[in-house]
Amino acid sequence: MSVMAGAGRPVRRRRGWGALPLAPASVDVVVSFETISFFAFRNLTWIPDLNLDNYVKALTDPGFRTIVLRTVSIALAVTVSVLLIAYPFTYVITFVFPRRRQWLYFLVLVTLFGSYLVRIYAWRTILGAEGVINETLLAVGLIGEPIRELLNSPLAVGIALTNFLVPLAVLPIHAAMQNVSPGLLEA
Repeated sequence: MSVMAGAGRPVRRRRGWGALPLAPASVDVVVSFETISFFAFRNLTWIPDLNLDNYVKALTDPGFRTIVLRTVSIALAVTVSVLLIAYPFTYVITFVFPRRRQWLYFLVLVTLFGSYLVRIYAWRTILGAEGVINETLLAVGLIGEPIRELLNSPLAVGIALTNFLVPLAVLPIHAAMQNVSPGLLEA
């Protein structure tokens, strides 16, 4: 790629240097992870133990496999749910209500000002044993006692993560949709 310099001369840009500022942090994370992976944790202390036992345990232990599979399944479900909510919402902001676009986009940005901990406690209030959902189900008579599994479940984690990530997904989707010509939509 070239850019014109002062006297009409093309100046060549070097490619591949955009990630250079990330190099020190990346090296630090890799070195720290690799260093700790060769240690054993016994009697509340880290003991240097230069072998591959931690890697073998991580690859063969069914407990680790269960945790990794649960994490990946929750991440996949959250990704799909965030996209299913954020994409149509962004489409409506951009193309259906173009005059109210700034106001709706402002509402999305305002949700980012709320603390993540406040959102967690809000979901705890909604999903808890004495939460809104359980109290409503008890009042209607659909259940005899509170459902305690609502709060400490993969579903609760997925709901809280979806709530946190939808505004973060709307931002780049909106930026991409602004470049779409309305004529292309009509075609």
